Amino acid sequence: MVDVAIGTPVPASNAKVVAYPVPDAAASSDSPDEAGRIVPTDAALRENQRLTGLTDVELQREVVDVAFSGLRADTLHTLLWRLHTPGCPNLRVLNLKANRGLDDGVAISLARVLPGACPALECVDLSGPPVGGVALASMMPRLKCLQSLLLSFNALENGAAAALAQSAPACTALLRLELLHNSFGGDAARAIVAPFAALLSSENVVLTRLELRDADLVLLVASLPARGGALRSLDLSRNGLRDATAIASHFGGGGAPELVSLKLGHNPLSAATLKSLGCALPSMRALQTLSLSHGDLGDEGAQALFGSLASEGALSASGVKPAAELRILELRGCGVGDGGMRALVAALGGGRMPQLRKLLLRGNDVGDDATLGSLAQAIGPLAALIEIELGGNPFRSSMGALGLATPPGLKALQKACKGKKVILSS
Repeated sequence: MVDVAIGTPVPASNAKVVAYPVPDAAASSDSPDEAGRIVPTDAALRENQRLTGLTDVELQREVVDVAFSGLRADTLHTLLWRLHTPGCPNLRVLNLKANRGLDDGVAISLARVLPGACPALECVDLSGPPVGGVALASMMPRLKCLQSLLLSFNALENGAAAALAQSAPACTALLRLELLHNSFGGDAARAIVAPFAALLSSENVVLTRLELRDADLVLLVASLPARGGALRSLDLSRNGLRDATAIASHFGGGGAPELVSLKLGHNPLSAATLKSLGCALPSMRALQTLSLSHGDLGDEGAQALFGSLASEGALSASGVKPAAELRILELRGCGVGDGGMRALVAALGGGRMPQLRKLLLRGNDVGDDATLGSLAQAIGPLAALIEIELGGNPFRSSMGALGLATPPGLKALQKACKGKKVILSS
């Protein structure tokens, strides 16, 4: 099984060395060995130690990390030579991420040299500069015993994705393939996922601030089904996501029965996505935290989410109420006005969230007398409720006064909260 987004690597086995890497181009006195292959001079090797900061002793460790070092291609080639000669039997992780010289030539040399020289190698990180389809087609069959390959932020296009998909059958030991934030489209992503029968290995998946695209979501959603009930926390905050209906539909189909926390804040989610999410909540029976803060829901989005939740059809055939275990609902700064609030009140009044403890609504546009009065009535049956956060909302009376006196609806809510010993925070 392969993790198409995130995962954990495990041991590898031997493979035959088929070629040596090319040494530093600057070492003009390099000489060929008896097989005619270029060998770097002692001066070139010393210069490589200086540039990489790695002595020969340090290359015998389990982890060799030169990420973000600004190394050129010739330096990386010579580093591969040093790993190959005399070999690094202890090396488990090689991190070449975000070096300017990382290219197809380096990737091909790595695949030719390291399997035999580093029999314990588990993980190779080539994220960052472009590694194209030609290199991938050459790499994957040779790295058949590698179990973790990271290729995110590589600008991989459809052709490279196709090469990766075609070479997938040779990667029998691969458990983790990271491809987030590349340039291939959704169809190419699906072609990659298919041969890997993807499996996420972490119970808590955090993919924030990555500016995920549609193809990334295809990879993520396709990798979720095999997990069954293992997924407990998913954080996709701050990605600029608009269309996440695939994820919501997956949850609605029972794909995450043990999901406890779902965070989608700081994403401009579409009304269609929110409606799908509302329809999915009856199937998300373990969900305790739902965070949509700063997501530009507005009234339309709130009505789409809570309208489907409040409908009679949201009750499952077994009588289990949707959002039955929901404890925390975060809707801060979502632009929700009185129209969206009325949809939320309808859901609360219908007993859809009987375990709700915190309702966080700071910085919205809620304040109509009648809406606040309805909220006061709706919280009556919520025995677990301990806090309502309403600061930053423009409370006003039915006569239009703003901030001149406590509106009757707010007074009713304050009284209801006091009676239930609920904190009404501002």
